[in-house]
Amino acid sequence: GSDTANLFDGAGNDVLNAMASKRVRLTYGGYPLFAGEVLNTYGFEAVLARSTAGGSDTKTVAALDYAFSTTGPWA
Repeated sequence: GSDTANLFDGAGNDVLNAMASKRVRLTYGGYPLFAGEVLNTYGFEAVLARSTAGGSDTKTVAALDYAFSTTGPWA
């Protein structure tokens, strides 16, 4: 398959963790509506994470078994 997950940041300081076994976790920062909310993805062949809404977004990336890419100012 060629399933792709498209993830988008929030206006706060978000944290993105790309892990093995086709897992990605995006934790939303200080944006009032989503503060502390966690988005988990599992099993996608590819993941694209976009940082466009502001804040100081950070990422950690482990050894991966899927295609992973980001756009925007992830630190």
